[in-house]
Amino acid sequence: MQKVNKRFQFSKIIIIIMLIIFIYTLYQVLHFQFNTDSFVDTAVFCTSLTVVGGILGTAIIQYFKKSATENIPKIQTSLYKDTMDIRLEYNEKMMELKHKYNMTNDDIYEIENQSQIDEISDNVLNNAVSELDTRSSEAHTDVDSVQSY
Repeated sequence: MQKVNKRFQFSKIIIIIMLIIFIYTLYQVLHFQFNTDSFVDTAVFCTSLTVVGGILGTAIIQYFKKSATENIPKIQTSLYKDTMDIRLEYNEKMMELKHKYNMTNDDIYEIENQSQIDEISDNVLNNAVSELDTRSSEAHTDVDSVQSY
């Protein structure tokens, strides 16, 4: 059984802090708007709400990009494992059929040539891996560009 890491990541802490600041700013703007009788310029409040909302949005977007970058290797590993499980199950079934019907290796070879399971599984695996590689390189480019600021 794998141990689950319950420790908060720094990026999650930043999002929580920015969310608290955004909610507090929104509360102050609404509180000021409905509790004053004066005609004070509210541009300062609107500007602060816009700035805090923009920073919160940016923090959330960068968190999702970072999460995608971290999850791509996990998806690739799972994909390889699932493909190998399918191939192993296929080989076990072929061995069962071989023993059940007293088939020779030549018979199995002829059946496998007609079934094309290796070509299909390789094609699906290669397409999925190339798509994940593309997304991984895009995510790394996004993270690298943010870190350069």
